[in-house]
Amino acid sequence: MSDIGALARGFRKSENGAVASQTGFAIAAVIGVAVVLVFLAMGGGRAAPAPVVIDPFERAVAELMQRPIQSFNETQVRVRLTRHLDPNQRTNAQLRNAHRVWARRVADMRYSDPVMARDMEAITAKALAMRGLRPHPDA
Repeated sequence: MSDIGALARGFRKSENGAVASQTGFAIAAVIGVAVVLVFLAMGGGRAAPAPVVIDPFERAVAELMQRPIQSFNETQVRVRLTRHLDPNQRTNAQLRNAHRVWARRVADMRYSDPVMARDMEAITAKALAMRGLRPHPDA
């Protein structure tokens, strides 16, 4: 701080224009750095917030619930979708067969619960798409 005071006194006493200009620039630089430091200390210069990334599973559940799923609540949809996506619980062939069964039940007018059949067909179709699988040709 004493250096700034000496510069200011030197600036006032100086008769040489070049010295006065240099001293003025030095004082302005010190003030500029101080302003930047105060700005940063007060929380300025924060990075932009991270973009919101939606988990593909969460997106799939949201899409299924918008359909709307009528037979199951959101928790039940999550359980079924998780089960269908886990290769340890459903192999690719089992998932494709499950989709074929539910698609046939949707088409069968005699099936006792067509609403549940449509919901299960939608859940298995979503799981197929998320795994990158195609349904059976006869589904």
